[in-house]
Amino acid sequence: MRIRIAACCLSILAVLLAPSALADTAATGFQPALPLEYAPPKYPQAAQQQEREGWVVLAYVITTEGTVRDVFVEDSSGQQLFERAAVDAVSSWLYHPARRDGVPVETTRHRQKITFRLEGGDSAATELFGRQLASFRRDLARNDLERAAQRLERMRARPRWNLYEDAWYWWARSLYEEQTGDQEARRLSLRRAVAYEEAFLPPDVYVMALRELYVDYIRTGELQQALQTFARLQAVDTAGDMTAELADHAARVREHLVAVDVLEVQGVLGNRPWSYHLTRNAFELADVTGDRKRCVAGTLFG
Repeated sequence: MRIRIAACCLSILAVLLAPSALADTAATGFQPALPLEYAPPKYPQAAQQQEREGWVVLAYVITTEGTVRDVFVEDSSGQQLFERAAVDAVSSWLYHPARRDGVPVETTRHRQKITFRLEGGDSAATELFGRQLASFRRDLARNDLERAAQRLERMRARPRWNLYEDAWYWWARSLYEEQTGDQEARRLSLRRAVAYEEAFLPPDVYVMALRELYVDYIRTGELQQALQTFARLQAVDTAGDMTAELADHAARVREHLVAVDVLEVQGVLGNRPWSYHLTRNAFELADVTGDRKRCVAGTLFG
């Protein structure tokens, strides 16, 4: 069985921009960092033997020398073997550093998604996974949340794991968290279900997951993320039903971003760094509670 490791870039502040944005940065004398040495990570042998697949989203800083530092796992499908392999690889990458008016500058918040996929592996769920998923749905329909949670744990405990099953697992988990009322966990599960720019769910479920994620981003004030999610929805909603339902609302969000002088967003730092996609060139911290140094460092990096 051959191994394929795919590195898929996400939208990265100054690294990946739309053509019009690239033209704007050139006009202001800013040139984004460009990769020079980009060796892919090694597929962990233990994961290969168990036929496990997964993905990791990393964030890091590119220094004025073009080296990478402060690499951390922003999110992943949950396997530490993949996380370690991804961090080790990205830490060795070299870039032609970003420049402003010809002078090298340090750039932060670069994001990279690395997908670990076995070539020739299954692209569908096993019979056992299918039975577990069906049982989970019945438990959820009966509002037996304790039993539904146990089903999720059994699904997750299986040694074999492919990307298709991973997407279904996170979609199922988002349904469970919707019934338990854990909105923050549900939003994270939805992001994992749509796999950060890759579609592994069936088209109808994928469209529904994007629609729910759009609504959640609106609820938390992450308007730029909401519009990016709506753009993804437009690209895959062949029937056009979900796009038509949200089109007017998305248009009003765009108008709001232009018209409002100050956008206020609530952020909480927990075990993982908190991040927010800026829509403006300036921000300030207000009403900070807790450890101020920790809050400032986390917010500035994000």
